[in-house]
Amino acid sequence: MSVSVASGIAIVALLVWQFSGVADGGSQVQVLNSDLAVVWQTVIVASVGVSTLCSLVMWRLRRWTKPLALVNVAANVAAATAIVVLAAKGVFFAETPSALTDTGDDAVELTGIFLLLVVIVAIWDGLDGLQRVARVDHVERSVR
Repeated sequence: MSVSVASGIAIVALLVWQFSGVADGGSQVQVLNSDLAVVWQTVIVASVGVSTLCSLVMWRLRRWTKPLALVNVAANVAAATAIVVLAAKGVFFAETPSALTDTGDDAVELTGIFLLLVVIVAIWDGLDGLQRVARVDHVERSVR
């Protein structure tokens, strides 16, 4: 199984676990806001799930197709946009327990780093698929 598929499944599982609320508050940390509106939870989990499904289909086909790459880009844009907008509004993350951070500045810095990573991964994953489709198209045209 490809790294994209395995990591996508892991991310979907983590999102579902966090959005449903952690079971043991003593040894587990609630990072995402489990009280986030269900529609937003669904948009984020479904978008990451669709991107993971695209990676799975690509892995089975052994190549990206134009429709598959475009669906993957749309899923990445939807997930990244929802996460960034909700974080900017201050509703994506749960309240940070004071035991995890000495000052609020640490939480703000970590949030910025996390959001930057979300955007970078979404752009990288989308462009990677589109670039591979373009290479296949170029090879197919040069063979004709």
